[in-house]
Amino acid sequence: MLAYCWYSDRPPPDALDLARSGWNRVAAPALHQAGPPPDDCAIVIDSRHVPPSRLLTLRLAPRTARARMLFAGVETSAERGALLAAGFGDTVDDAAVRSEVEQRALRLLRRRDEAVLFRRAGPVLLDLAARVAWISGRQLGLHPREFALLWRLAETPGVAVDRMRLLREVCHVGHDPGTNRIAVHISRLRAKLSQAGLAGLIETDATGAYRMAPLLSSQAVTNELDRSAAMGEQGSRREHAGTKVMS
Repeated sequence: MLAYCWYSDRPPPDALDLARSGWNRVAAPALHQAGPPPDDCAIVIDSRHVPPSRLLTLRLAPRTARARMLFAGVETSAERGALLAAGFGDTVDDAAVRSEVEQRALRLLRRRDEAVLFRRAGPVLLDLAARVAWISGRQLGLHPREFALLWRLAETPGVAVDRMRLLREVCHVGHDPGTNRIAVHISRLRAKLSQAGLAGLIETDATGAYRMAPLLSSQAVTNELDRSAAMGEQGSRREHAGTKVMS
């Protein structure tokens, strides 16, 4: 039987109560607890009636769990875009009816075992299969280790990842080699991002851990894309002018 989990401090309204459509409602951990979401069910979250501390716990959930989460009651396009970019499965506003919510929940369950091949890092699109980062139709020219670092940081935007964890997950090193290899790769990655107009995309916190900057607003993303596109156009003009001089 299909199952869903309801996260809220109130009963589900008719439009979000999938039990009325024959789904099995699975008990969620108490809102004050930090336990992980249940496995093998769609997770419907009442975004307006969940404590901020609980929302933070859900944000830190594993990627596979976030991909099964559907946020309800998200009214603005910017908010919906930010949630989707953070790896959550889907969003609906208050106008959604139960048939739509059910179809979106079914889609989350169908996609839960599919490999993630693309990811957003602000305005940068990461293609895992090709190991290529794109912005405004241009490749950033990242080294494989630089790509892997940006891919990992983009998995949990706004969440700091310490050096040892990056060594394990990106460099596959289970011990501290006593080198600054992560810092070197981050420095090179930042230089390439800066050239694309994204100097502040990767931040360092007070402990020395790294994180992708909190998600940009939709207008900020548009501005960054326009800026990088203009930079690319100017570069093309200079290259063309240089070619004409040489000829």
